[in-house]
Amino acid sequence: HAEDYFRAAGAASKEKVIVPGADHTFTSVAWEREVIERTVDWFRKHLAPAAM
Repeated sequence: HAEDYFRAAGAASKEKVIVPGADHTFTSVAWEREVIERTVDWFRKHLAPAAM
């Protein structure tokens, strides 16, 4: 289903990352850390205020 949502999102700023071996709840600390870091990086890149 994730692939359907990804394609339906159109050309907007998006990034799909597959964490090798990860499950849907990210039960490994390493998996969880990767998801959090990538999410924060995406928010900083796309939602940061414009430079003045």
